[in-house]
Amino acid sequence: MKVLPYGRALALYLASLTLSVVWASFEGGALPFTALYTLLLLPVASAAYLIAVSVTVRFHQDVSAGAFPEEGAAVRTHRLTKGEPSAYRLLVENVGFLPFGRITLRMETQRAQLNGIAAEQEISLKPGERFVADSELICRYAGTYEIGLRAYRVEDCFHLLRVEFPAPAPFRVVVCPALPDENTRPPELDVLQNVLEVRTPYLDESSLGNDLREYRRGDSIRRIHWKNSARTGTLLTRLPEPKEMQRMQVVMIPEPVTGALEDVIRRDKYLEAAVALAYYFCRQKKPVLFCVPKGEIREKIVDSFETFRAFYEDLPDEVRAIESMDDASWDGWIREHSIPDGTVLVLRESKEETGFLRVFDAPGEGGAR
Repeated sequence: MKVLPYGRALALYLASLTLSVVWASFEGGALPFTALYTLLLLPVASAAYLIAVSVTVRFHQDVSAGAFPEEGAAVRTHRLTKGEPSAYRLLVENVGFLPFGRITLRMETQRAQLNGIAAEQEISLKPGERFVADSELICRYAGTYEIGLRAYRVEDCFHLLRVEFPAPAPFRVVVCPALPDENTRPPELDVLQNVLEVRTPYLDESSLGNDLREYRRGDSIRRIHWKNSARTGTLLTRLPEPKEMQRMQVVMIPEPVTGALEDVIRRDKYLEAAVALAYYFCRQKKPVLFCVPKGEIREKIVDSFETFRAFYEDLPDEVRAIESMDDASWDGWIREHSIPDGTVLVLRESKEETGFLRVFDAPGEGGAR
């Protein structure tokens, strides 16, 4: 909470209070003391008014993809996509018995673009009245952060001071990165391509297991299980053994993210690098095991467009720093959690200057080579 006095009004009030004290001291009588007590009660009345406004004002924020939500409808998920427009609605309501002379709404404009609502918008509300603003919202960065109403400023009825309150309920969204272009390869792979071509084993057709699923467009004909397909009347495709699928691993090491804009921008680039890697290997038909720390180790296999989509949608909320360690400690941690006989890539958020990505190499220790 910030108190922002009006300089001229406050100076005039203090001068009037001083004169009334002098007047009451020398003259006495009902009129001087009435003026003195009235001036002394003004700050009390202003404080009571500001408290009443802060208690009786109500805010509600909604966001949804596509058309604007119906008034009063609850939008339970706040999962958006970077750069794609979504419908945003802000509702402010006066549920008290006092009129709101002037409330200034302060919106977040660095992390998201709002078309239709000013960065600072003044409103006044009578008792029971509502203010509704519809806007097109475009999130600038991928990640998890707060948007919408950042704070609101209330002016007292005597124009002596203003008080700025933080938004009563921060509006947090999960923003997925923009999907990469199919014709674009991640720039991080340029320096690693020779290493990956030599060290990354391909998935052999002979490693197919006994698990089946329905045939999908793009599946190799050699993977079709003809006997079961003939018996069921539906084309069935054999899936690779999980052990064979886990030949390439990407270990993600995120950094703590504060509310600072530079942290949000860094996380945006980091998430885009992870999604670009997953999408590239998915299109190359190279199964990849992503190791994502989130309090516990979560492993996600990306081996098809379906698994990529699940990885892509959950990634912004999954990536959370678990602890801070030096490089040697992280190498030991990666060695313990790396897959045997495979290539391990490390996607570390603190290494932004080198493009986040490197090949993990720990000779003499099991796991990556």
